[in-house]
Amino acid sequence: MQAFEKLQRTYTKIDNVLFTIAPWGDQVFEPAILDAIELLTEKAWQLPYVLRVDSKPSMTSMCI
Repeated sequence: MQAFEKLQRTYTKIDNVLFTIAPWGDQVFEPAILDAIELLTEKAWQLPYVLRVDSKPSMTSMCI
């Protein structure tokens, strides 16, 4: 336990939050759904102590 706490003091705590959006049907790439994901991504950056936000629609390597 002490080694784990030292790791957290040295680097950062591993505290994650996962938001999941599950639209009805198969319409994941509808403009309204993508807009909602974009808004959620922007709002996630405003949470206290946020260091990183990953969002699939904002990743350039995503294949559609």
